[in-house]
This record gives sequence, C-alpha cells and structure tokens, in this order.
Amino acid sequence: MADQNDSTDPQREDPRNPLDACKIGPFPQDILSIANPGHLRECLSREDAEFAVLRQRSFDPDSEEAKHYRDLQIRTAQLQNTLEQWESREFWQAVTNGCASQLAAVEETDPGIKHAEALLREWREERRADNEHSITMLMQANMSPSGRAWRALEFTQGLLIEEAKYGLRVYQNVCDEFKQSEMLAPDNLDRLRCKMAHHVAWSMIARKDATHRYFTAAGWSEPQPGFRRYMQAAFRVLEKVDTALDVMRTKYALRPTACEGVKRKDRKGANTGLATPEVRSRRRRMLTKYQKDHSIRSKKALAMHLGIGLRSIQGIVSGDRSRYSNDTFEVLLKKIGCSAEVW
Repeated sequence: MADQNDSTDPQREDPRNPLDACKIGPFPQDILSIANPGHLRECLSREDAEFAVLRQRSFDPDSEEAKHYRDLQIRTAQLQNTLEQWESREFWQAVTNGCASQLAAVEETDPGIKHAEALLREWREERRADNEHSITMLMQANMSPSGRAWRALEFTQGLLIEEAKYGLRVYQNVCDEFKQSEMLAPDNLDRLRCKMAHHVAWSMIARKDATHRYFTAAGWSEPQPGFRRYMQAAFRVLEKVDTALDVMRTKYALRPTACEGVKRKDRKGANTGLATPEVRSRRRRMLTKYQKDHSIRSKKALAMHLGIGLRSIQGIVSGDRSRYSNDTFEVLLKKIGCSAEVW
C-alpha cells in the first residue's frame, strides 16, 4: 500500500499552480504569464530534481527518455527566465520605491546642482579604470566561483556607499561655497534621492548581469547571489543616503544660517576671524605636505580628493568664515589627520 504522505503523488500537487496543467513539452506562454514566483519556484524545484536524475543516465538519442530530457532542459530554462523577470521587477520596485522614473530623468537647470553633478561624473570617470581592474582581479581570485561572485557584490556595495558619500559631500560643499541654499529645498533633495536610488538599482542590476555572463562564459554551474541579496546590498547603500539627506533637510529648515556662512565683523567692517600671515603660511605648508605625501599634482586635484571646493579650502586657510561651513572644516581636518587645536 502506497504511503499516503508521499509528496510525489500527482494527486497531492497544489491544484492552484497553473504550471501543473502542463506535464510534457515546453510551457505555453499564457500559462507562464499567470504563474507567480511561488508557482515558478515550486515547479522549478521538481523539474531540477528530475533533470538531475536523468543527467546521470545514458540513453539512446532517439528514445522517448532522450526527448523528455531535452524537454526538461527547455522547461527549466523557461522557468528560470520567467522567475528572473519576476525577481527583477520586484527588485526594481523595492529599491526605487517612492521614486517616479520621470522625476529621476529630469534635467537640472540650477547651476549649483549641475556643477555638483559634473564634479561627481568627473570623479566617477577618474576611478572607472581602477574599479574595473579590481572587479577583474576579484573574479580571477583563488576562491570558488560563488565566493568570487559574493566578493564582487560586496565590492560593488562598498563602491556605491563611497560614491554616495562623496556625491552628497560635494553637493553640500557646492551649496556652501556658492551660497546656493535652495539646493537643499525639499523638491531638489527629493529629486536627488530619486536619482541616487535609480543609479544604485542600475548598478546592482549591471553587476548581477556581468557576474551571470562571467559564469556562463566560464561554464560554472555554482549558485550565484540572488536578487534578494542584491536588494539587501542596495538597501544598505540607500540607508547611508537617507541619513545624509536627513541632515541636509534639517539644515534647510534652519536657514538662513545654513549654507550662508557667518561673517563676524568689527565696527569698521573688517573680518575679525582672519588668520595672521604666519598662521596662513603654516597651514599652507601642512596642505602642501599632505598633497606631496599623496602624490596629488595640483590644488584643483587636492580639492577634488578632499571633496571640498577650492574656494572653501582657501577660506579655511585664511580663516574667512564666509567661505566655508563647520561641516566642511571638520571634513578637511579629518581627511588630513589634523586636530582643530593644531590647525
């Protein structure tokens, strides 16, 4: 007597799964279109198990068993592709949640925002070759294929976090340097957030696609990170973005002091916070030493390396508080490893 709990009994299969209606041959497209991810995973699990058994056998190429084997290859590929499409849509909707695609595609007209975007694009371009080399080395590292894929994903996550921090710092510095407080207006920051979310989503999808193509070219069958793992990595990047944007929003709420700088003048109108010539000279020597130690060729390159506007650096050296904010000052000191007292 057959075991009533036998899970392979066709009578016990979930009747709600539309894929169960097609037992042989490729799946019709209309059935695939109404199957949800749960249906697809359930059916794919059964097909994979059967496919694994047949793969161990030898049979005549013209036999019914061979035809069934070829059908299973087609059916498995259909299920995998359809599931990939579902998961891709879920990933995109989750990462860009609340961001309208037309909002992310808006061309900026504010000169301050356009300048900040141009600086970020320049920074990305300068680092592109090094990043691609790092990914190539990771994919050729002495570890399992799955380990290489995970390391490449972790590298992409770290790179996007670094890029987000740099981009937001540049955005804030441009606001401070050119006194463009409206850059921090809610509409502008909401649009900035949407653009960053779309960039993170596209970057993660591109990384997953590149890893899949690498595995296919190498003939590797090891499991790769799924869309949910890429989604988690994207959320970690956007957590950093949201934290920084919250600070910007509170700064805008405290205007007009935000992004305006504070000029402290005496009765005659002279700026009383300016450093003496000796102090300025000493500060310049400190920056020059940092520049040489890090093989930075020019003042413009130094400003880009620090993520601070050149005008703000000049203000910090001279003590002109109208040219920089406290946050910018703290970023510079942290970068060059100097305390406020020594400065």
